[in-house]
Amino acid sequence: VDFPRKGPVLVNLNNLYKVSPQVFALWVRVLRRLSQATLTVLALPEDARPYLQQSLSSALGGHLRLRFIEYLPRKDHLARAALATVFLDTLLVNAHTTAMDVLWAGLPLVTTPDTRFASRVASSILLAAKCGETIARTHDDYVNLAVQLADTSSSSSSCSSASRKVRQCLSEARSSVTHTKRKDIGTHA
Repeated sequence: VDFPRKGPVLVNLNNLYKVSPQVFALWVRVLRRLSQATLTVLALPEDARPYLQQSLSSALGGHLRLRFIEYLPRKDHLARAALATVFLDTLLVNAHTTAMDVLWAGLPLVTTPDTRFASRVASSILLAAKCGETIARTHDDYVNLAVQLADTSSSSSSCSSASRKVRQCLSEARSSVTHTKRKDIGTHA
């Protein structure tokens, strides 16, 4: 497994074009509040890695808390996603298929919708799964919710309770999908 053994593991498994400076700044805010957390993203083009490492290192006072992971076959990808703490969505273009993958793996997904269709997809998916608790209304809410879900410092805290509630919701949604039988759809002439 490519994740650290200590501290919350925040992940974003979207493609690079979805990571804007605005969302990166939000991720920095989350990491500042979670001193033991790491941010894990998919391996990017080689030339982008040093820029992102330097940007995060500068923002966090020299601490290297950004990790890159490679693409894996879907089954392994889902198993790996399940080991993370929280998925941090991108803003301008939300996770689409990736949102479905991480939710299927049981990973809480924090998102915030914007005005464009592409920036509302993850919220729609969460609402359909009856997991609207992880949809933030503002950027400040996004940061606060991510911190709340990732704070693993106390298993009895309300933060851990919120994370357990979201994972239970995801488990129930997954169970209902796997137990739904497909109805035959007749054709009309």
